[in-house]
Amino acid sequence: MNKAFLYILKLLFASILLIYLFKSENLTYDIFLNIFSKTNIFYSLFLFFLFYILSVFRWYYILKNLNTAIKFKECLKYDLSSIIFNYIIPIGELSGEIVRGFYLYNEKKINKKIVILSLIYDRGSGAITLILSSLLALPFLLHYKYQDIGLILFVGLILFLFFMKSLIINFLFFVLRKFNLIRYFKKKINYKKIWINIFISLTSFLFYFLALLLLFEIKYIEINIIFLLLLIFPIGLLMIALPISPGGIGVGSASFIILSEFFFGTKYFYLENGILVLQIFFLVMGVLSYLLILLFSKPLKFKIKK
Repeated sequence: MNKAFLYILKLLFASILLIYLFKSENLTYDIFLNIFSKTNIFYSLFLFFLFYILSVFRWYYILKNLNTAIKFKECLKYDLSSIIFNYIIPIGELSGEIVRGFYLYNEKKINKKIVILSLIYDRGSGAITLILSSLLALPFLLHYKYQDIGLILFVGLILFLFFMKSLIINFLFFVLRKFNLIRYFKKKINYKKIWINIFISLTSFLFYFLALLLLFEIKYIEINIIFLLLLIFPIGLLMIALPISPGGIGVGSASFIILSEFFFGTKYFYLENGILVLQIFFLVMGVLSYLLILLFSKPLKFKIKK
């Protein structure tokens, strides 16, 4: 399928989805109309920025452990330059990975295998963190919804967890085989440090969750509701990763609405509205950062080595 046509379809899908969500009052205009009158808005954006910085630091930490000569500010520059491409290239969030990898390969002259391995390792760390968090949350969610069969579901989930673990490992080795990186992976990766990457990912996602809640008057949100929202949060982020709209816009809100109604039988309006605000903020941040990099530093060149 033509890539331009595919991108137009994604834009169309996201637009129709957002129109439906606003028309059906699943999303509210109030959060946008009053956004800068909220006392917590700057705290929310600050925590979101911390989430982003930690995500970049995870990639930097991986590259340093792969013995590359790179500075954190260079990782930040490449990552900031790649944000906008998540929204404008048809293949979705993987677009940013390709772009920052391309910059790293051409600007820093780093071995192509190291570049690809760092991106797989970085992306995989985040994905595994979300999958494990979702699997740990599911027993509580299922118990909340089906209290009479919670124990059976919990046992089934434990079995499912081991099943998923093998699936994750098999998928990882499939990707590594695709790039002829299996031997390289075993040689270069310190398995003990994988848990450090997972911890960095977990901390960054926690900042993201708090950033969403701080868009609202968090002191008026009951503790049990915050706990329930925290349980569905990693599952919602996994659903956002589906490459069916630019940057996951619209899909994120719809995902949290579906999860809330399925597990809790109601909508709480916090995550579905908050995620759209932060997605738009991230898009604006991507555009501005790319323009600033072009204005105040040496332009990053797409030049393929022969």
